[in-house]
Amino acid sequence: MTTKFFSEKAYLYARILTYCLLISLPFTRMFSGLNLVAATLLAWLFLIFHWKRKLIPTSLIFFTVVANFYFILSFLNIFPTIWTKYFVIKAIPQQALFAYSLLPMFYLCFAFTLYYLHSKERLYQLLKIILIFFIYNKIIEALTVGFNPQFFFSIAGLGNTSALAIFACGLAVAVTENVKIKYVYMAIFAAMSFYSPFSQNIIFALLFVWVFIAPKYAFYSMVGFIASTIIFYAAFLSDPMAVRFIDQNLSVRLVLVKDAIDGFIDSNMIGVGYGTESLSNYYFLFKNPTFQNVDEAGFIHITVHNSFATILFRLGLLGGIAFFAFLLQIILSIKASIHNRQTMIVFFLCFYIVSFQNPALESYRYMIGAFIMLGSIWALYFVEKQSGANLVSMAE
Repeated sequence: MTTKFFSEKAYLYARILTYCLLISLPFTRMFSGLNLVAATLLAWLFLIFHWKRKLIPTSLIFFTVVANFYFILSFLNIFPTIWTKYFVIKAIPQQALFAYSLLPMFYLCFAFTLYYLHSKERLYQLLKIILIFFIYNKIIEALTVGFNPQFFFSIAGLGNTSALAIFACGLAVAVTENVKIKYVYMAIFAAMSFYSPFSQNIIFALLFVWVFIAPKYAFYSMVGFIASTIIFYAAFLSDPMAVRFIDQNLSVRLVLVKDAIDGFIDSNMIGVGYGTESLSNYYFLFKNPTFQNVDEAGFIHITVHNSFATILFRLGLLGGIAFFAFLLQIILSIKASIHNRQTMIVFFLCFYIVSFQNPALESYRYMIGAFIMLGSIWALYFVEKQSGANLVSMAE
């Protein structure tokens, strides 16, 4: 048995709150996001009343301080305006979601996962629970949005629902000792991912399989993949239309990322804070001078579709350093792992891809999945650090 980092009451609180959050997640738009507000406030209470300093990455605390400092100052509208033309105070809380939710949600997901890592019996129970929530989310989506076989039977996108499938499948492959069954799980995951209409699922599925069949190269494959995507973006930022033959949406994403990087530089690397638009909204290369209608209520909330670029744009160099220091601490924990490294790599790749291609930390559609990935990595790291346990030989 691994050390119980929290009391049984604390674990029970973490489980109940997480269950309630996952149950309410498909209805977030219907609730106008109030379920996320409630979950975040209750997660803060969990953090405050069950605070254990050694369990929290120092870099994450630093990032939270910086991000919330910008959050408060944004109401004064004192940051550089660069090319931004609009400032809407009521947009600040939504744009700053990651500022006040990352730390408590990370800690909650960490405690939630940690409870189930205490024994194999609990771990198998977790797999069943996550699978049930995955199916539940699929059914609710089909009933509310409409039934689409390609979306229903696939792992489509890397949003919250898909993150549950990745979480369950990553753990299932790791805990299964029978090699043939491992390959069956991987084959099912790959088939559901390839059935998705999104290229990011195909890329992730290939990485998922590679990580588990070639553990010797897994960590450096992860680092190489991250480096290659950054180099690719850097190479085509000045000519985004050159990649439109690969994916037309990729050109748009590159243009929006360029806006964020330009804004970061034009603000003298201070950042623009929250409450402003993210788009310069004038893109001659698309032959559409007005990219989005600024009079639409949602214009101010249109995001860059790259959380890393968004953090630089909003929080400047200080916020960027704080956030990347946190990610570096997570990566170093993965490197330090001996027994659970492949599972941790899979979870981090999921977080990285969804954050690099989507507003993972700014949108409710992705953020819970991102929190689960990061919190679970940290939980696996602490279990191994404390007891040397791996997911296969975990004590009953």
